[in-house]
Amino acid sequence: MAESDGMRPVYWSLIFRVGNRDKAVKELRRAEALLGQSLLVASFEPYWKIDGEWRCEATAQIEGASPAELIANSLLLANRLAYQWSVLGPHLDQAGKLESFGGTFQAGPGQKTKLSSLVWADFSVSEKPFEPRGGKPPPDPP
Repeated sequence: MAESDGMRPVYWSLIFRVGNRDKAVKELRRAEALLGQSLLVASFEPYWKIDGEWRCEATAQIEGASPAELIANSLLLANRLAYQWSVLGPHLDQAGKLESFGGTFQAGPGQKTKLSSLVWADFSVSEKPFEPRGGKPPPDPP
């Protein structure tokens, strides 16, 4: 949907600690169920820094007619995956339009997530187009 419809893209980077690609795809599907929408996957690959982790970069949609609604709705969406997000922004232009807003979650002591395999996540609502780092998207579910 176009931004003029009140919809904006929210860009996700999710890292799952799982043993193989099939398990990573299963966790991605669980994340979609928690978010209540399908993700448009731009990349899906083993995380180069840590063996046994898979990174997914994808886009979802949020609704909001104002910066306040976009910020609130992105936080509510993020809360479906994990708690205790660190946020950056919001950054508004001179006209008061939302330029960017985002958050990061990192699993650790005291950090709670609704997916035990989710070790790191990042979301961003931005005017800038999303540029994935590469990798093949997962196969469509049967």
